Amino acid sequence: MIKYLLTPGGTFYKVTGSTDDKRVEIPATNLGTPVKKIRENAFEDNKFIESVVVGKNVVEIGENAFKNCANLKSITLPKGIKTIKKDAFYGCSLLKEVKFLGTGEEWSQIVFEDSSANPVAYAKELIIDDVPLKEVRFNNVTKIKDYAFYNCQSLTRVEISSKVIEIGLYAFGYCKKLLDVIFDNESKLEYIFIGAFYGCKWLKSIALPESVKRIDNFAFCDCDSIEEIVIPKNVYSLGAYVFNGCLKLTNVVILGDIDVIKESAFDTCNWFKSVTIPNSVRKIEKNAFCSAFNSMDVTFLGTIDEWASIDFEGDASNPLKHSGRLFINDEEVSFVEIGVEKISDFSFAGCKNIKEVTLSDSVKEIGMEAFYGAHVEKINFGNGLEKIGEYAFERSELKEVVFMD
Repeated sequence: MIKYLLTPGGTFYKVTGSTDDKRVEIPATNLGTPVKKIRENAFEDNKFIESVVVGKNVVEIGENAFKNCANLKSITLPKGIKTIKKDAFYGCSLLKEVKFLGTGEEWSQIVFEDSSANPVAYAKELIIDDVPLKEVRFNNVTKIKDYAFYNCQSLTRVEISSKVIEIGLYAFGYCKKLLDVIFDNESKLEYIFIGAFYGCKWLKSIALPESVKRIDNFAFCDCDSIEEIVIPKNVYSLGAYVFNGCLKLTNVVILGDIDVIKESAFDTCNWFKSVTIPNSVRKIEKNAFCSAFNSMDVTFLGTIDEWASIDFEGDASNPLKHSGRLFINDEEVSFVEIGVEKISDFSFAGCKNIKEVTLSDSVKEIGMEAFYGAHVEKINFGNGLEKIGEYAFERSELKEVVFMD
């Protein structure tokens, strides 16, 4: 037996709980008045419920509504559901079937307050028209909402029209079998929020639209199968851990106008072969290229002085670390002239193709480990040098030092 509470004014009922029924069917109306909400904590810790059918007038499921319903196995949700609040299905570990009486696109517009608000996080698939959802096209929405398809492991393909501007937090997080993400040619997508494609293990490639402006933290973290990525020219912000754990990632081209490559952005991308970095980059944070064990080709779209001025937070910030080759605007360099006041810490550490370096009189300081492990054989010092940082030439191949008049 279902329990109800009539709201002040008598406009609709809230469901407040039930007795020991295994099957709960929430009707569209009670005594002729619409049933629109399931109240917070309504069925929390109920050990009897095994299946729930939610009536067509219900638009909101409250916080903790089905929390720790340990035997809940199936739930059917109406097309008109709008909001599911925090932890509504937390701990529903036996939930195996989530049926939705609408389309995949309509599902994407439900407001889920966190991942445990989405029952698909536990069921691992979404049933529409009596079959698991495998493909969905977004034609009429501007945002794919947060957590919309979180852990939906039946989903294999999504098509995103030019109307979509935002992909929300963890919208496709842990969609492990997602293979294809297709954008319309006239895409207007601007924002890819935190964890949007986190853990999409089977996703091999994604052609990001030129319209993209921001890619947040963890957006493609642990996408094991991605091999190449181009960051479009309009991107001004690239988040921390954004491609962390992309084990097969080999080639990255960053064309965006970003000033910082953030912490662990490409950490644990073990098979990296090449990266292109724009001259807008002023700082590369710690561990940005940690665990990139291959000898990499690093193309910098700027000058040697601009490269020497980048603030590297540590040796694992520099993709040259493991005997990488430095290219300046596609030209491999073996001899360089540097004219900045300070050569940044770690800036040429591990570089194997630069053999001779000339420092102008304007160079006053060589930073810590600036040429650590580099293959530099000859260096010509100018007259302005005042300080050489710790281990600046440690383990390098330096054979000749010239002090110029």
